[in-house]
Amino acid sequence: MRGILTLAAVVASSIGLVAEETRPNVLLILSDDHSVPHVSCYGGENCRRFNITPNLQKFAEQGMRFDRAYTSAPQCAPSRISIFAGRSPVGLGVTRFAQPPRGDVRFLTDVLREGGYWVGLDGRHQHLDGRVREAEHIDAALRAAGMQNLDQRFEHSLSEV
Repeated sequence: MRGILTLAAVVASSIGLVAEETRPNVLLILSDDHSVPHVSCYGGENCRRFNITPNLQKFAEQGMRFDRAYTSAPQCAPSRISIFAGRSPVGLGVTRFAQPPRGDVRFLTDVLREGGYWVGLDGRHQHLDGRVREAEHIDAALRAAGMQNLDQRFEHSLSEV
């Protein structure tokens, strides 16, 4: 494991400023409704005592963790899109809970794929594509607008709804 790194290092690596042999692995873990006491690397006393999150602790020891994080929106879906795109949800036009970004909005993962990285996505990410399969006419409109495109952005995509 070579660790988790900063956005600048990811971009430099993906555009060829860093030799491929030294190109690090990138692992981004996001969680909804998660707080400091629930992960041992942030000092959660019970997590440490009962060894509840040992793998996250190892990742944190070998990589980078954020002691303070701020959300760009009061809802998980616009915030998640903001993290992936590196832009304000309002600037992206994503202001409602299940609204995906326009098809031309580039994600960090798009830059990684262009740089030769294998990119996968697991977990609760359904709102990156809108409320998928809620109503066929909505899905059809989102697909036609290029807003349901996770299958084109990731080599692997598994949603946990």
